[in-house]
Amino acid sequence: MKKVMVITIVVITGIFLWNYLFFYKGILYIPNHNEVRCLSKAEGERLYVDYGTGFEEIEIRGVNLGFGKPGYFATEDAITKEEYLRWFEQIQELGANVVRIYKKAPVDFYEAFYAFLKNF
Repeated sequence: MKKVMVITIVVITGIFLWNYLFFYKGILYIPNHNEVRCLSKAEGERLYVDYGTGFEEIEIRGVNLGFGKPGYFATEDAITKEEYLRWFEQIQELGANVVRIYKKAPVDFYEAFYAFLKNF
């Protein structure tokens, strides 16, 4: 019984020590930290993206995308994957480079977005 108490106290103390060092002192172990690369940055009010040839300024042009469809309840996932694909093509034709969604999207949205990006 004494061994179990000692081991429990040592484990709990170790957990508290790890949390203190990790969260409060900022000691962070990142394996392969030399391979971490930043693909975007902000300077003042300007945004930059690295496309592989260095940072280029980017202008945000976006579309707010809702998930409601006329004739259906707002909570229904009535929009199909094909409709999302058509919308993504139309959004691209508009010249938008950002799509804002306000909640977790239905599965069809993510499948269509993945298919769209694969063909992009």
